[in-house]
Amino acid sequence: MSREWVGRRVAVVGLGRSGQAAARLLCRAGCRVSVTDAGGDDALEAVGAALRAEGVETVELGGHTEALIERSELVVVSPGLAETVAPIQWAVRRGRPVISEIELAFQLCPARVVAVTGTNGKSSVVTM
Repeated sequence: MSREWVGRRVAVVGLGRSGQAAARLLCRAGCRVSVTDAGGDDALEAVGAALRAEGVETVELGGHTEALIERSELVVVSPGLAETVAPIQWAVRRGRPVISEIELAFQLCPARVVAVTGTNGKSSVVTM
């Protein structure tokens, strides 16, 4: 992973499976990671505790605060979030880059990447 990621302050919005994976990847890349999720049940509390143990600096559950976004240089969002949710709007107003988890994976992937897009035939092409 590139040294340009070391020390960057990154916020991950949404702690589904892919948000958790993004937070862990960013920690391994040397980023200063904060995570936020609107949910706050016991299962998510356990996820938050695990992420803290793996190096995530801030875990925000049960809602989002503008301060978390304000102190971040980059915001990584889960694919299911609408661009109208508050953390994304706060980031846009502050001029912070907002990227998806798939864009994060692309940027951190050391291998060549081949993308297959379109409406029909993706699975067939990849299988071939």
